[in-house]
Order: sequence, then structure tokens, then C-alpha cells
Amino acid sequence: MEKNSKCDACIFNKQAVQLSDEHRAAIREHMREIDKHLEAVNALIQPKPKNRRRMSITDLEKNWG
Repeated sequence: MEKNSKCDACIFNKQAVQLSDEHRAAIREHMREIDKHLEAVNALIQPKPKNRRRMSITDLEKNWG
């Protein structure tokens, strides 16, 4: 069932309030783990800066060699 109406959200929130403190702590810990994974994924998919240009082999040889 989709939770897109205010009534559904209200019912969902009431159910969430009835969770034990132990369950809430477990959910918070799980969300922290998810956040860590999302940060890692976002770091991997960040677009490369557009101001970088490709260097030719001769440019590299001049700079490093």
C-alpha cells in the first residue's frame, strides 16, 4: 500500500511511535549504516571537474620529464 495521503502517513507514524526503544535504536543504527553507504556511493559517482583538460603524452613528458 502506498503511503502518499495524509491519513496513511498519520497511521504510519502512529505505528512507528509504538516501537520499543530497542527497536528505535536498531533502526537509527541501520539508518546510520545506510547513510555511510550512500556517502560512499555518492563519492564514487561525483562528476569529474569540467575544467580539467586531457594532457597529451608530450605535455606529460614536458611536465614530468
